[in-house]
Amino acid sequence: MNIRSSIAMAWALAAVEVAGLPAVAATTPLEVARAQFDAGHYEQAVELLLPASGKNPADAALQFWLARCYFELRDWNRAVESAERAVKLDPDNSVYHDWLGRAYGRKAEHSNWFSALSLAGKTRRELEEAVRLDPKNFAAQRDLIDFYYSAPGIVGGGDDKAERQIRQLAALNPVEGHLAWADYLIEKKKPEQAEAEYRKVIEAKPKEAGPYLDAAGFFIGLDKKAEALNA
Repeated sequence: MNIRSSIAMAWALAAVEVAGLPAVAATTPLEVARAQFDAGHYEQAVELLLPASGKNPADAALQFWLARCYFELRDWNRAVESAERAVKLDPDNSVYHDWLGRAYGRKAEHSNWFSALSLAGKTRRELEEAVRLDPKNFAAQRDLIDFYYSAPGIVGGGDDKAERQIRQLAALNPVEGHLAWADYLIEKKKPEQAEAEYRKVIEAKPKEAGPYLDAAGFFIGLDKKAEALNA
């Protein structure tokens, strides 16, 4: 798991601990299941979503949240199956394609090399489709960039592709571009250049909390607590 993923997870867990279940009363099975999901009760959410999806087999959202639950439960086979159903029901949904790509990727990590090659190709295609459908889906953009610089050329990876995608992302959102460059440079073991990208993130003064948390996580990792507090 890279720094971006670790910080995002920590932030999400902290939010759950502080907020608990949503204050707004949930009424539909999907709303109740999402409240359980947000609280980290993934098995309970599955117990709600399964009968609901049985009654509403054409509801893509139910399949998507089943996939999300199975993903958190590390049940990669079921995560893939549910995400595939969600994409089949709503093929123009960028978020669904992104999560199907993530599920394929995790399944590949736990498969033999032959299956992993096939799954890696599927991962790339889903992430590329997610970005094609919505270039401003920045999570999908960065997932695709991660894939390009992590995967071997035989399955469509490559530093040249990663760098080209980062430039395209930076043209849409400079802060996201700096964060993507930082991830890439960390992967390439160039911490000084990555630090420069994180400082550019802070200088840009983004309105969202996420970029500051990413930067803080990086500086904490370098044992630069003062910079982390200023992020």
